[in-house]
Amino acid sequence: MRRSLEVILGQRITFKGEAREASGPLVAGEADIDEVVGYAAAVRAKDVTGTGGELRGRLAARRVTGQAVGVDIENVGPGTPGH
Repeated sequence: MRRSLEVILGQRITFKGEAREASGPLVAGEADIDEVVGYAAAVRAKDVTGTGGELRGRLAARRVTGQAVGVDIENVGPGTPGH
């Protein structure tokens, strides 16, 4: 039942006292690139709001002619423009 609710809600559910990852949405990205010409990001987000959850990104590039980033976030938090 928990897994079904997590899929429907789009986030993990952790009950008080459980040794489990925190509740909230998970955004994760990973990129392993030979060559970046221009721009590459493992995770790129415009707005990140709310509490809980986890956002993580990992990017490995052998050669970069431009920009390579693990996580690129434009706005973070409840005060983001447009909200």
